[in-house]
Amino acid sequence: MTTYPDMIAGPGAFDTELMTVGAGKILCKGGAEGYQAIAVLPGACGKGSPAYGITIKISDGDLAPRDRSLPGKHIAANGGGRARVTVAIEILRQLGALSPAQLRMLSNYDRRPQFNWRHIEVGEIRPAFDFKQLRH
Repeated sequence: MTTYPDMIAGPGAFDTELMTVGAGKILCKGGAEGYQAIAVLPGACGKGSPAYGITIKISDGDLAPRDRSLPGKHIAANGGGRARVTVAIEILRQLGALSPAQLRMLSNYDRRPQFNWRHIEVGEIRPAFDFKQLRH
């Protein structure tokens, strides 16, 4: 999967982009109903770091806006969803699995603006959790 990430979700999709940026150290696959699975290889978070298996579930199914005419480049593509990719990026950031340069390359998936029916930005989806206490 990491050798040919385009075969997983196609160009521009979150899974493809994350595996490309992750340089063979991160594997991911989104699924139906708001699921996202991520594998982080040993050593990806620093020398001697363990492997991590991460599963994300967005309880409402994580549907992306269907209206591609909404402003901004943050509309989810190819099943990226509305929230799961933002959560995934934050988890990987907190684990130290992505460098600042890698995070910049994935910035299209971070903090997604939300628009009302009149296409006015009314808020944003952004992560609000800290799981440092779970790390050893």
